[in-house]
Amino acid sequence: SPAAAGIALLPLTVGTLVGPFVLYRPLANQFGHPRLLVAGFAGAGVGIAILSGTVPRTQYELIAVGLALLGLASTVAFSALTSLLLANVAPKHVGLASGMQNTTRQTGALMAVSILGAALNAHAIGTRLSLAFGVLAAAAVVAVIVSSLSLVPARGTQINPVEQPDRALP
Repeated sequence: SPAAAGIALLPLTVGTLVGPFVLYRPLANQFGHPRLLVAGFAGAGVGIAILSGTVPRTQYELIAVGLALLGLASTVAFSALTSLLLANVAPKHVGLASGMQNTTRQTGALMAVSILGAALNAHAIGTRLSLAFGVLAAAAVVAVIVSSLSLVPARGTQINPVEQPDRALP
């Protein structure tokens, strides 16, 4: 039923609330935004890996762990991405940068839903589930690789103070 499906997805929702509202600020103060960007995408990849092994008889507890980790880690990654982006644009361009980042994030989410929907929209959904999670896993690996570039400062630049782990966030 729709209500049962909604309840089953609660770990994902809880993860998306805990990540940015409880964990992100203390972790960013300790480790810095670039490390959290990479760790968030890596954690999302682990959540996807857990979910990719699911079959119709998988224990719900394992699915709940994968969903919670995916929600928590992805919101940590996107919080870090937003912090890094806004800290590295001129103040007069913050609104534009924020809007572009949000538009790009929404476009990516729509593409993911479309791809996963196409993969899952078959009469044999059980055989397609691993394909859908495979697509997500590949995206997570690419995200980890690309986000790892944020750990290396560009030549001739200084690390932005926002990236310093010991700087307190407002």
